[in-house]
Amino acid sequence: LSFRPDKYAVNRRYYGMLREKPAGIDFLGIIMVINGMFAIFSGIDSLVFASFLSSALSVNPPVTVAEVAQLAAIWGSIILALGIASLFVAYGLFKGRGWGWTGAVGLSIIGIIDSIMNIIAGYWPSIFTLILSGIILYYLYRPHVMAYFGKTATAPPSDAAAA
Repeated sequence: LSFRPDKYAVNRRYYGMLREKPAGIDFLGIIMVINGMFAIFSGIDSLVFASFLSSALSVNPPVTVAEVAQLAAIWGSIILALGIASLFVAYGLFKGRGWGWTGAVGLSIIGIIDSIMNIIAGYWPSIFTLILSGIILYYLYRPHVMAYFGKTATAPPSDAAAA
């Protein structure tokens, strides 16, 4: 019997280190769950408001009221869908799935765009959402976080470098 060193041991050690969950992932998942719950409630609220608006003023409403009701229904549907997506993304983050990382990046970009539009419209408290979304996006692009979700092209160290 001859001793054959395991040439893949270095690779297994390297990839094993990548599967350790970074410290902020659970916190980020909790933020996504809270954000998703608020978005779901806000979406349902907008849909209820839209149905109330269209039914309460059904006796010869002006065109503008009907348009506001339609916009509220559309906005409520979008917010409701984003809230449900946020819950799915949180699940993906908790489980370390690559699609969870992709979804979190997408939702952060949507949050940044929405915050900028709100700030332009004069709603200055959205600066906090803009900062939070920026921090989340920065954190998701940290090398160890990307590696945890399998989103990096970093090669494992070679056997020569390990020796």
